[in-house]
Amino acid sequence: MDKLIRDTARSLFVVKEKTFLTSHYIRITFKMSDEQVNLFQNMRSGSNNKIYIPSETAMYCNDYEESIWDSGFFMAMRTYTTRNIDLINKTLQIDFVAHGDNGPASKWAENAKS
Repeated sequence: MDKLIRDTARSLFVVKEKTFLTSHYIRITFKMSDEQVNLFQNMRSGSNNKIYIPSETAMYCNDYEESIWDSGFFMAMRTYTTRNIDLINKTLQIDFVAHGDNGPASKWAENAKS
């Protein structure tokens, strides 16, 4: 699953890049659309975000826009801090602790693909 939902603006983000900063720390860089740049123009690095983690069944969903609010699409909601937002290059970075399948966000980040 290469997509993630940010709460307040209910926006679907797509993974651009995944980098292991250490063996237990993953930085995910998300692409931002022009609409997202406009929606998040007041967001700054250090802002907290509510992130909805997709369920495993969501990985097989072809129509995210139609299905994202269906029951069973999301596994969990977690709070994360924006590490970097670059409105010019249209990217948003969030760091995840990698501790295996012990948590839904960790599992998602470890399996995310760009």
